[in-house]
Amino acid sequence: MWRLLEVPERWQALRANPALIENAIEESLRYDPPVLAHFRTSLCPVAMHGHELPEHSKLMFNITGANRDPEKFLDPESFRLDRPLAEVRQHLSFGNGVHLCMGAPIARMEARIAMRLLLERLPRLRLLGRGERVRTWMYWGAPRCRWRGIDSATRDEAAGARDSGAGALVAAPPGLAAGQSGRDPRHAWRRADPTSRTPIRRRCSRTSAKASRRPS
Repeated sequence: MWRLLEVPERWQALRANPALIENAIEESLRYDPPVLAHFRTSLCPVAMHGHELPEHSKLMFNITGANRDPEKFLDPESFRLDRPLAEVRQHLSFGNGVHLCMGAPIARMEARIAMRLLLERLPRLRLLGRGERVRTWMYWGAPRCRWRGIDSATRDEAAGARDSGAGALVAAPPGLAAGQSGRDPRHAWRRADPTSRTPIRRRCSRTSAKASRRPS
């Protein structure tokens, strides 16, 4: 999501053509692998690309470098939504062969669902600032990322409801009408001034945790 919102034209292209969701997921995995590198130890002497690797050598498997190999990817330093799936799926972000991540299909499915829902419910999503990168050389991620998801039409409608004395529920789940409190113990939905610049946020309720600690 960070790469898509970093350049608004990318998010707009995805809105115009949701069929590119899978391309966006695979290109994100290629361009920003969640794990940047692994270490391996050679069990015997090996010759690779003209280099002799002695037995028991400590090697760093650079996933980022492999994912930007110009022999595999056209224009590898660019983030491109039009990159053919047959090409972009050659990335090694989930490993390969016997070392392929067993959770890769689930991760891809979760990403497809999340991206489709964000496009449907927050089509005017905007990134606020560059965010903050996780502080380690081995992993890639943004532990903090500020964004805004309320469009002008939603703000105007909510402002009218506020002026008339009615409340506005921000990012309510499906089936929950404006003004209801949302008593589902799995979620707590924050009321906010829709005309403010505060980004939409959803936070998990502690209701379930408290209920689980109560004596039966």
